[in-house]
Amino acid sequence: MLVGYRGFDARGVEVAFPFGHGLSYTSFEYGEPAVEAAPDGALTVTVPVTNTGAVAGREVVQVYVGLADSIAQRAPRELKGFALLDLAPGATGEPRIEIPAEDLAYWDVRVDRWVLEGGTYTVEVGASSRDLRGRVEIALEGEEVGLPLSLDSTIDEVLADPVVGPKLREAMDDSFDDSFLRMMGSIPVGRLEGVPLPHDEMVRLLAQ
Repeated sequence: MLVGYRGFDARGVEVAFPFGHGLSYTSFEYGEPAVEAAPDGALTVTVPVTNTGAVAGREVVQVYVGLADSIAQRAPRELKGFALLDLAPGATGEPRIEIPAEDLAYWDVRVDRWVLEGGTYTVEVGASSRDLRGRVEIALEGEEVGLPLSLDSTIDEVLADPVVGPKLREAMDDSFDDSFLRMMGSIPVGRLEGVPLPHDEMVRLLAQ
């Protein structure tokens, strides 16, 4: 849900104190972040941070992740990890921030489980949700979601199924030629009104 800073960021609302904002007696400079992806989609983020002030200080290094072309409703960025750095004047630290794959997943109501979506993720590091010092894009493969077939599935989806597809083709007569299927492929199979199979038989076939 787009509440709190996520809602403000999604709507582009200016705020007095951004999420993650804090004050310090010193200042910090961020270097270029680096991101590595594990085979399961987990991310490891590193970034060098230097205390450029005259006194010791603590910095909260924050990692935000977004997926612009997501099929789910998401905020432009969400906090996915952080690290605390205590640095002497002039010292540099490089935190290693781990982001599990499940923290990047969304709840897919079609299959009632968490799913890691494939796509190009934007990873940003900074001192708050609005004070972002570095940005990296990384492509994740994600999961193939096998949706159960139903009367709402399209003709193309049913025919593409390795089990149900051949059986449906076998039940089709000559009127279901290739030109017909190209034209009607996006129509839900339940709209066929008992053709090529009666309703009850179609339901049983889709359940296989």
